[in-house]
Amino acid sequence: MNVANVCSGNGTCISPSTCQCNQGYYGNNCQNYNCGGVLYSNSTVCSKNGTCVSPNVCNCNNGYYGPQCQFYNCYGVLYSNSSVCSTNGTCISPDTCSCNNGAYGGKQCEYNICYGFLSNDTTKVCNGQGICYGPNMCLCNPGYVGNTCLPMCFGLPSTSPSVCSNRNGTCTAFDTCTCKNGFYGSQCEAYNCYGQLYNSSSVCSTNGTCTAPNTCSCNSGYYGQQCDAYRCNNVVFNSTLTCTGNGTCIAPNTCVCKSGYFNSYCQNWQCNGYNNTNNIGCSTNGTCISPNTCNCNNGYYGNACQFYDCFGFLYNNSTVCNNKNGSCVSPNVCSCSNGYTGPQCQFPICFGYSSNDSRVCAGRGNCVLPNTCECNAGYVGSTSSSICIPTCYGYNASDPLVCSNKNGTCALYNSCNCTNGFYGLQCEAYNCYGQLYNSSSVCSTNGSCVAPNTCNCNSGYYGSSCQNYNCYGRVFSSSLVCSGNGTCTAPNTCSCNSGYYGQQCESYKCYGIVYNTSSVCSNRNGTCVAPDTCSLMFVQI
Repeated sequence: MNVANVCSGNGTCISPSTCQCNQGYYGNNCQNYNCGGVLYSNSTVCSKNGTCVSPNVCNCNNGYYGPQCQFYNCYGVLYSNSSVCSTNGTCISPDTCSCNNGAYGGKQCEYNICYGFLSNDTTKVCNGQGICYGPNMCLCNPGYVGNTCLPMCFGLPSTSPSVCSNRNGTCTAFDTCTCKNGFYGSQCEAYNCYGQLYNSSSVCSTNGTCTAPNTCSCNSGYYGQQCDAYRCNNVVFNSTLTCTGNGTCIAPNTCVCKSGYFNSYCQNWQCNGYNNTNNIGCSTNGTCISPNTCNCNNGYYGNACQFYDCFGFLYNNSTVCNNKNGSCVSPNVCSCSNGYTGPQCQFPICFGYSSNDSRVCAGRGNCVLPNTCECNAGYVGSTSSSICIPTCYGYNASDPLVCSNKNGTCALYNSCNCTNGFYGLQCEAYNCYGQLYNSSSVCSTNGSCVAPNTCNCNSGYYGSSCQNYNCYGRVFSSSLVCSGNGTCTAPNTCSCNSGYYGQQCESYKCYGIVYNTSSVCSNRNGTCVAPDTCSLMFVQI
């Protein structure tokens, strides 16, 4: 055992586990002691300013003194002295002053503070233009005013919005304006716009106000840095198109027109007394392109485009359009009179065909005047659409008797084109079912052949060839015709067999007695079944 450490070195071990502590020490192992009544290990011991090293013995931190390290000084003055820290602060630790309320500064709070600057900072405190004689209290030099001794410039404080000509500069010292770029003069009242004084009559091209250095506020209608540009009808003044190219744009929307031009933008002029917007000035045959100058359409000429030709003749010449067969209505355009056609109205029209058409006058003559044909030999004229019609055997083609009463068409001179079924030079012949129309046996001798295969039957006959007829409702060829007792030889004409008589051969006799009388065949001992033929009746006995 280390004897030095027994009883914490602070007492004598007088018996087992029994220490007799030195004066001021206590505890089982003499491990505890106090300084000023405070346990050595307590955080507040020695006034927090030192270490309790033995009973009532404090080892003070630097700058502290006293039995319990409870004293310290600020720059030689006890911390609790009323004059410590220049009476302007609190001594909070050795040579450490906490100055009052931010109003004082310096190590010993010996300096006033004016608006953030120590009173000994003469270049900055009170703006360098006064004495800081108390917290935020400046005594200003002449020409300086306000809490911080700001300068006056020509009667206005530097904070005034009007100072240095409405803050064209900064009032940096008494009656001293430091001008912004572009401003000049003692009060920064002067400035230029592009080399001219702001109030010059010619500044901003006389078209605006110079409101700041090289800054023009242009009058209405003007623009550009120097207000030197403007427009007329939205076209820039120096364009070749301004004022419609017919004048000079002297101010916004103000044109001075060249001679002959007029209206707001020189957009109008006249040709021969009429506005350019109306082509009447150029006879509607051209365009009025400048005062009294017409640009004529192709084919027109004259100062008002009033003249034009048709195929080498002036429009109003008596020989124009083939001796006035029409009117010359535009260059080389003839409007033909009724009955004429062709570019120069040189062709008469006959019944719908031009004289140069191969179909005119039916191709059988010449159209010499409107609807007037001069027909070739063998053809004659007509007022119908068939002109220069042919003649056939003494009749013209439109005569109802031509070609045997229109049994054909007279197509060429003495040439009949027969209708189907007709034949002969004049279409005079035709057949009915293989027989010539005038044959004695045609139409079964019972009618007339009136047209090809067309029989007009005599009364009582019928059929395509008049070959049929009836006797009392039965066709002549029926086995029952004429009561089966004769032959139907003509309509309703029976030729009765021997022994029969009556219109329909319906009657006969047996031995002089009519077949249906009660006395026939010996009083009906039989039946009269045919002439003189009794069929006996047999009676069973």
